[in-house]
Amino acid sequence: VGFSGNCISFGQNIESFTKNLPWSVKDLPILVIHSEKDRAKTFHANGNRIRNALIWLKANHPEYKDITINEDTLKEYPENGGELKNISTIVEYSNVSEDAQHQSLNDEESLQDVIDLQDQDMPRPEGIVCETLKKAEVSNQVQNAIDDTFLESVAWPERGHMPENELTPGWFRKAFPRHFPFGNADITISRPGKNVSILQWVQHLLKVDRRFSKDPLFVMIVTNIMQKHQALTLGNIYADRKLSNLSAKEFKANLESGDQSVLKSMFCFSQSIKGSQQFFSNHISKSVNFTRHLRIQSQEEEMFNIFLTFSVADLHERALHEKLPDSHLYINKTVVKDLNLIPPGSDKTEFIEEKYDYQLRLKAIQENTDIVNEYVIKKLHLLWDHVLKPIFGGQHFIIRYEFQHRGSIHCHMVMNVKHGPSCGDMEFAKMPLINVDDCNSQ
Repeated sequence: VGFSGNCISFGQNIESFTKNLPWSVKDLPILVIHSEKDRAKTFHANGNRIRNALIWLKANHPEYKDITINEDTLKEYPENGGELKNISTIVEYSNVSEDAQHQSLNDEESLQDVIDLQDQDMPRPEGIVCETLKKAEVSNQVQNAIDDTFLESVAWPERGHMPENELTPGWFRKAFPRHFPFGNADITISRPGKNVSILQWVQHLLKVDRRFSKDPLFVMIVTNIMQKHQALTLGNIYADRKLSNLSAKEFKANLESGDQSVLKSMFCFSQSIKGSQQFFSNHISKSVNFTRHLRIQSQEEEMFNIFLTFSVADLHERALHEKLPDSHLYINKTVVKDLNLIPPGSDKTEFIEEKYDYQLRLKAIQENTDIVNEYVIKKLHLLWDHVLKPIFGGQHFIIRYEFQHRGSIHCHMVMNVKHGPSCGDMEFAKMPLINVDDCNSQ
């Protein structure tokens, strides 16, 4: 869930190009293909699979029931699979050297760059906000090609001017057709029986099927929707209790004048919205007050006197990967730089190429961050219960979790150790050192 920000949905009129499927090959949008220099990279499609998928959607998904399956355009796709001809492409050749393909796993970021260039047609989604491309000339090349040659191929749908209500019937099955292939389980669709809250619905989806928890965009959007709904509810309560005697104009004037009482009351009402700035600010205040309480009740004898940072080797920890789906594809296999280096007579299924092993491990971490993070949290609490508390004399702790680049978490901890340095000891440590020679001369 490493995305940040707010989500606003706008409706699109897609009937113009979804009533008749599949598209003709010449009408497909541009594909930007990353390829190694002097090596051709092709785009493949399978006409039979496309036909079967459309037939299935037409029969099972309510949003696809009125589509027309065009057999004439299906003939443009290889019936049993193969290279797709006459498609508009722009090939960006990389300058990755042959040596860079066989780097040590110690340089994981460089290895990841090589993998992205070799094996991806489009940038791989990360658990972080996407950054602007560094190579401006690539963007210019693509834009110029679109403007000069392929503009008619990208028939973007008309977009509405007003945001869509996320509780519009069928909103989720339209926004995430891959996750709701039958159109069922959409909370916005009325159903017999007791209705559940959106929080209960989301918690069930994240547990019942991995496709929901593996999609960071779905998790971000439903989280943001819950935040907005809670904010609207609290806003109505705030208006009834605090602003019933004020008009909207008077309330706005108070805010513009810098009325601190209004701002403080709004802050107090919104601090229960999980993930909001006020929520985290409230927890910061609790931590500061905890620190003060510890010093006051011990008469300045106790304090948080040890700072620790914990980070799990998420790509390599066996106990973690044994709990992740499909880990049997790489666990218990011998890693080699090249499959050609496998000793003669050995069982090839017991070996795995270094690059492929890294890919599988990274994919497992990125697609199962909820399991990884729960594992880290559980492991840290076991460390406290069985090591830090009984052996080192830990009494109290405060933990802050942070997300790494890959999406897994690491943590910072402050703890109070019995018989550790006191506030007086720390004040004494800040005093200037006495010159020993001066003392002897006196």
